Amino acid sequence: MRTKVKKLTSVILAAVMMLGILTIAPLTVSAATYGDFEYTAYNGTIAITGYTGSAESVEVPSKINGKMVTDIRYDAFAKCLKLKNVVLNKGIETIGFRAFKECINLENVTIPDSVKTIDTGAFARCYKLKKIIIPDSVQSLGNGAFYKCINLTQVNIPNGVKTIPGYFYAQGYADETVAAGCFQDCRSIKNIIIPSSVSTIKESAFSGCTSLSSVFIGSGVKELDKRGFYGCDSLAEITVDEKNANYSSLDGVLFNKDKTNIVIYPNGKKGTYSLPNKVTKISSYAFCNCSGLTSVTIPNSVTSIGDSAFSGCTGLTNIMIPNSVTSIEGSAFSGCAGLTNIMIPNSVTSIGGSAFSGCTGLTSITIPESVTSLYGSTFDGCTNLKKIEVSQNNENYSSYNGVLLDKDGYNLIRCPEGKSGNFVVPDSVGCIESYAFYNCTNLTNIQISENVYAIEGYAFENCKSLEKFVLPDNVYNIGYYGGWYELHPIFSGCTNLKEIEVSSGNDNYSSVDGVLYDKEVEKLIYCPAKKSGEYTVPKSIKSVTDYAFDDCNSLESIVLPESMPEFSYSLYDLECCPSLKSIKVTGNNAYYSAEDGVLFNKDKTEIYVFPRSKEGNYTIPNSVTEISSNQFSQCTGLTGITIPNSVTQIVDNPFNGNLKSIKVSEGNKYFCSYDGVLFNKDKTEILFCVGNKKEFVIPNGVKSISGAFNDCSNLTSVTIPNSVTSVYNGFNNCPNLTSITIPQSVISIYDNGYIGSFLNCGKNFTIYGYGGTEAEACALRNDFNFVQLQVVPTSVALNKTTLTLDTGKTSNLKATVYPSNASNKKCTWSSSNTSVATVDKNGKVTAKKAGTATITVKTSNGKTANCKVTVNLPTPQITSLSNTTGGIKISWNKVDGAYGYRLYYKPASGGWKRFKDTTATSFTDSGVVPNKTETYTIRCIDKNGKTVSGFNSKGWSKKYTPVAPTITRLSNTSKGVSVTWNKIAGVYGYRLYQKTSNGWKRIKDTTATSFTDSGVSPNRTETYTIRCIDKNGNTVSGFYSKGWSKKYTPVAPTISKLENTTGGIKLSWNKIAGVYGYRLYYKTSSGGWKRFKDTTATSFTDSGVSPNRTETYTIRCIDKNGNTVSGFYSKGWSKKYTAATPKITKLTNRSKGVSVTWNKIAGVYGYRLYRKYDRGSWTKVKDTTSTSFTDSGAKKGKKVTYTVRCIDRKGKTVSGFNSKGWSITRK
Repeated sequence: MRTKVKKLTSVILAAVMMLGILTIAPLTVSAATYGDFEYTAYNGTIAITGYTGSAESVEVPSKINGKMVTDIRYDAFAKCLKLKNVVLNKGIETIGFRAFKECINLENVTIPDSVKTIDTGAFARCYKLKKIIIPDSVQSLGNGAFYKCINLTQVNIPNGVKTIPGYFYAQGYADETVAAGCFQDCRSIKNIIIPSSVSTIKESAFSGCTSLSSVFIGSGVKELDKRGFYGCDSLAEITVDEKNANYSSLDGVLFNKDKTNIVIYPNGKKGTYSLPNKVTKISSYAFCNCSGLTSVTIPNSVTSIGDSAFSGCTGLTNIMIPNSVTSIEGSAFSGCAGLTNIMIPNSVTSIGGSAFSGCTGLTSITIPESVTSLYGSTFDGCTNLKKIEVSQNNENYSSYNGVLLDKDGYNLIRCPEGKSGNFVVPDSVGCIESYAFYNCTNLTNIQISENVYAIEGYAFENCKSLEKFVLPDNVYNIGYYGGWYELHPIFSGCTNLKEIEVSSGNDNYSSVDGVLYDKEVEKLIYCPAKKSGEYTVPKSIKSVTDYAFDDCNSLESIVLPESMPEFSYSLYDLECCPSLKSIKVTGNNAYYSAEDGVLFNKDKTEIYVFPRSKEGNYTIPNSVTEISSNQFSQCTGLTGITIPNSVTQIVDNPFNGNLKSIKVSEGNKYFCSYDGVLFNKDKTEILFCVGNKKEFVIPNGVKSISGAFNDCSNLTSVTIPNSVTSVYNGFNNCPNLTSITIPQSVISIYDNGYIGSFLNCGKNFTIYGYGGTEAEACALRNDFNFVQLQVVPTSVALNKTTLTLDTGKTSNLKATVYPSNASNKKCTWSSSNTSVATVDKNGKVTAKKAGTATITVKTSNGKTANCKVTVNLPTPQITSLSNTTGGIKISWNKVDGAYGYRLYYKPASGGWKRFKDTTATSFTDSGVVPNKTETYTIRCIDKNGKTVSGFNSKGWSKKYTPVAPTITRLSNTSKGVSVTWNKIAGVYGYRLYQKTSNGWKRIKDTTATSFTDSGVSPNRTETYTIRCIDKNGNTVSGFYSKGWSKKYTPVAPTISKLENTTGGIKLSWNKIAGVYGYRLYYKTSSGGWKRFKDTTATSFTDSGVSPNRTETYTIRCIDKNGNTVSGFYSKGWSKKYTAATPKITKLTNRSKGVSVTWNKIAGVYGYRLYRKYDRGSWTKVKDTTSTSFTDSGAKKGKKVTYTVRCIDRKGKTVSGFNSKGWSITRK
């Protein structure tokens, strides 16, 4: 009942909000479609109202039927999940409310300079939008216009916008973009420039921009909400235009113009900070959430510290409040857990609510005498605070035993949360204010004096250790709070409270068995949390407070009397009693009935309360028509439930996740069950899944899932069929569900605002789904992991099935994968013969060589398509014909795939004649004739010599003109100047010229390519040139007119031979051209050269030698005047002189004996003559210096043999001898 009322209120409020937000358009005169666009025509213009296509790129037309398109209306492109690129044409003035919201793949938007308004949520949740250029024509930006564009890194604020909108209160409205700041949660923006046109920056305008590091505030900003940059944790610098009349900046910190008020200290700044001495006020939220701030120095000029000024500064460990400060506003230091000590100066007069809340490091605090205003909530959440002291001179407050009181001790304002054990309320106290003992979890007993008359609402909330409470006589006011006349709980959260005892003398309250009532026991005020067993409501009870049973965690049974009146919220509090097993109603109660421990309305058409601890299976009575929201949601012991035919309505999800079985009577017209799961009758909607399911396959046909799997703590896997289109509040609190696969059919997952579909699921929750679908959108909205599934290709087709190319040419094949929404359209390409044709990853085919190949494209799942490619080699082209020394050089382009080339020339008669096969790309035809024109063509061949291309039938022609020969070398040689030149193709010979004083003189015609000019003279420079001639001696080429020159320097002669002869050592040397003669030298014993012969010959025998002595010679050229004209070899050439064996030249019989004559041997002293007879040995005959001797001792008639050898003057032999000798018969 209560839940339904709240839900209805939310729905009504949402509708009201919707009406308040939407701009009511003028009455349209027509509605129609234009391609994939839906539009309305009004006031002579066109408004785009919808888009039904699925294209990735869309251009919005500038005109439709001749009328200008001016508006993109409400939700026109919202959730176009495949849309990547949008072009808006000139003429569009308004991008409407949520026009492109949740286009999750939108990357690029072109906005024309005609646009004036970008409305609320226009591009909200465009997660992949990285850059947008907003033209200066835009004058208005709406709330949440770029909300959660998490990858947006670059955006400009146009110089025409006056306000950057931010948060506004929109309770009950499900779409949070309506309440969001314009650029809220744009996590990738790093820099923002606020132009001069902007005058106002609202709360949360840039909140959550976690990468934002710098902001520039333009000159026009007048109003800047301090929370405009809330949560910008990287913001380190704010700078302000010097022309701004309201704000300034210093060191990246924002101040008012004269720097007396610090406005924003950027969250990204770290370390310590000292405020300038001019500052008098620290504004609200100035340092809020500056977690990196460790210490702040506040100057004596500061008089006030604003609301939440240092809230959330968790790293702040040191702060000194100067004695100039008079006001510390609410939540000023809330959440500063690192502060262990705070000294409040005597200048402070007021301390706001929650000023130091959550300062868990504080153990004590002293309130100075100056404080006139202080709240009980000032120190909420200071769990370690044990003592609040007040200066004795304070005129408004006092303290007792560390507890805060007003000055006269009448009002107990606050007991510090760190107090423990027993606490006695001072006798002076007459009123215990609301929240006075809030969260004093360690207090076990609170003793109240007889002087207390009032205990305000929530006074003892969360005193978890309190077991008994005694209410004294004089208390007459319990639970009234803040001017409200209805009672508020004072023991809420006192989970161990067993008994409330009221003094017998109290005239206003009473207690029975520890339960608190009014004096007459007509109103049930509060049942203690630890009240156990069975509790019977007294018959006298006429009313029950709303929170009477809020904390009853031990109550097992309750009995309602026959007289029990109808009551509202307190009845439903029984649903929250975790130990309650039974509810009974005695007699004939006019409003309630009970059966099997369950509370119903009188006629049992509605279950009011089902006890939480009731266990086992439960069959709902056949009278019940409605099962209310959350009816069984707390019943953890309930394992099975049976729904009767009578039930016609089940509100939301009324069941607990621990149910193991749910059944529906077969006759029920509205619901059915299958495998323990609850469905509507036709099984198009799944309503509830029992909690023991680990895996569940949702039957095909189910269209929606609404809260069905909430609290299924054992669920690990669920299969959603393609029939499901929507999920609403579907899988919350499924801790073991770590992933889910969502089919393409799901077009709506409701998880906006505070209602989710996958809240509190397993760690690293992952959605598996298809790209560009609601599954991906849901993952992005909630920061879940997303794994894109493949829409499996069914086929692939090529734009061509056959293709003919010349070698080296390319062509692009295009593959189309079906269906068009296949997730993975990537294909691989291959060729059956890569030597013929190749294909790259983009389908580009390149012909390599002649032949055929099949190109195959294959999808990721193996679907293929083929194209047959025939490659012909292209005709080679002769690119150059040039006259060279070798003939006509023919060059042509390389043809890929060709093994080689065949050259042809055209003879004087007939067709082409083949003359050369080659693998090169050039060839020089040396078989040319001067002044004759040659014509060539070429074609490709394979390795077998087969032609594989065409040829140019006309050919390419060139007249052969021999080039002038080039003398390549001039060198001095022994024969003269050697002239060498290059060979010129096609010519008969060459004519060599020498330059004289009268010009060029022909000196030689030759067919060779070199000639040695012997008609040279030493030290004279000779100049030569050359030209080609034919066989008739006619010149057929030019010549180099400057010629080539060489100074003739005779080379040093070379002694080519040294040999021992009978005349001495014979020297021979080469002839040197142009010289007159030669000068011979020998080396003396002292090492110097000595001239010993000038001669014009090329040999000479040195007879002045000595046997066995080595002689060394050198030589140089001389002219006719005896001057040397060449160098000489300084080492010389050496020869050891060995005397030659003498030869007997004549034997003659004479009367005196045998006359023996021999040749003269140079350098020897004399000779020794020997004779012998047959079979005899050699006998010395004579030593003599002569070259003849007559042997008178030879025997007549005998054959006498002679030999001879050389001797020196000592008679020592210095040569060999002829062992056979020379013979004669002595007569």
